[in-house]
Amino acid sequence: MKMIIIEENELKHLLKESLRSVLVKSAIKSDKPQEKEGGVDFAVKILQEKTGRGTRATVYKMTHEGRIPHKKIGCKNVRFNGDELEDWIDAGMPHVGLNQAADKLAETIK
Repeated sequence: MKMIIIEENELKHLLKESLRSVLVKSAIKSDKPQEKEGGVDFAVKILQEKTGRGTRATVYKMTHEGRIPHKKIGCKNVRFNGDELEDWIDAGMPHVGLNQAADKLAETIK
């Protein structure tokens, strides 16, 4: 067995850097959304994490135009599913409204 001799200050520095690294990694993990579903702010957070951009105004506009997967609850409440949003972003953010219309048309023809 080999023994390593290290100065006290050097040991403190190594421990401090190691601890800082662990804390930074755990902070990054805790920033990810834990909820599976949420409102407009939830959707904005996912868009910003996955694409680096996204605002409330963008989410409202995309929802109004049917370009983002969402569920309307009543007249004014909108909910977003985190998994659906991530899949949609990974697929290149296709126009959801057009896809839904095409699916309905295909079902009608069958």
